[in-house]
Amino acid sequence: MSHDLQNKSIFYFIGNIPSHCAHALPLYNMVGGVFVVLSNKIKKDLQESGLNVICIDDRPDLFLDLGDGVKDTISFLNKNADVVFFYEVFIFSYWVRLRRPISIFLSHGNM
Repeated sequence: MSHDLQNKSIFYFIGNIPSHCAHALPLYNMVGGVFVVLSNKIKKDLQESGLNVICIDDRPDLFLDLGDGVKDTISFLNKNADVVFFYEVFIFSYWVRLRRPISIFLSHGNM
């Protein structure tokens, strides 16, 4: 591969649904980036597979309705991301949402 797998401006938000990582792998293998998870356990499991992973808000209790439980994660992405791919349609509160990066929501059937 000739690309830089350490690309720090592309993020793949999979939250607490690690099975969605498989959907992101083809794009990740082409352009690199970082997976965003909401559990330190999921982070450890994915890192053992050799993937770049971050977990800022350790909230293994959150799935699709994220609310205010991910403020630090969203703040980090607003400051550091150019593109964020979401592999599910997550629900954010009005006050906790991405404002700067390009956000692309993908779901079953259109990966």
